[in-house]
Amino acid sequence: MHQNNRQVEGKPLIANAATGERYAKSIKRLMRAMHKEALNGIQSCFEAYAEDDDLPKNGSIVAQLRILFGRLLSKYNPIFAILAKKTTARMVQETLKHSTATIKMSLKEVGKDLAVNPDFMDERLKEITQSGTLEAVSLIKTLPEKYLGDVQKVLTHSISTNGKGFAELKPFLQKLYKGNERKAELVALDQTRKVYHSIQAHKLQKMGVKKFKWLHSGGGREPRALHVKLSGQVFSFDDPPYIGDMYSEKVYGLPGHLPNCACSMKPVFDFEVEND
Repeated sequence: MHQNNRQVEGKPLIANAATGERYAKSIKRLMRAMHKEALNGIQSCFEAYAEDDDLPKNGSIVAQLRILFGRLLSKYNPIFAILAKKTTARMVQETLKHSTATIKMSLKEVGKDLAVNPDFMDERLKEITQSGTLEAVSLIKTLPEKYLGDVQKVLTHSISTNGKGFAELKPFLQKLYKGNERKAELVALDQTRKVYHSIQAHKLQKMGVKKFKWLHSGGGREPRALHVKLSGQVFSFDDPPYIGDMYSEKVYGLPGHLPNCACSMKPVFDFEVEND
């Protein structure tokens, strides 16, 4: 009689899309308010400049815009900081609950007895959630400075080169806003997936699961060729695969750990089967 190893897979573990969408919606609502106030302020600056012939053309409107953007940053930086902490805390709590429910469903599929209840909080899990919270909050807090900085650069360049009026610039500013709004949405969705998969990896290992199967999302206009190649392959949590580069550094990790990665994973169990 000899023994063979047999692998059994649980159901896919997928982050809750509704949690990510609620998270993104809160941030986008504030982005929209900031954009509206910025447009109104910019329009007022251009109108004041057009009506007063005594204003020096090579500095006055730029000075007015500088004051406007300074005021907007002073107003919205603390608001985004408060919103980031509040909405991220809610996202993490929802993700913890979802992680417990999806692990139970996944392991139930293979009839695996839960020696450890997946609804737990240990020191390592606290570190994971705290780290995820800090990263998400930090990214959200950069949004007002990034958006207002982009708008200010466009306006300054336009004034110094071709002197376009507000009516001509407004469509371009609207397009610029849409790009920044999309970035805000991606930050929310990315952070939700990253926190979820980090939590799941720790919980599964705590429960004795050592491996996972990578599953490509099948979506995206330009899917990462590497992630398509990883799909269907089994890896150890202790030795995750190379998933791409960030800031010129090789990254080894889990699904959802890189920006715009919607891949997921399945828990994989190794069983020893005795053969006659």
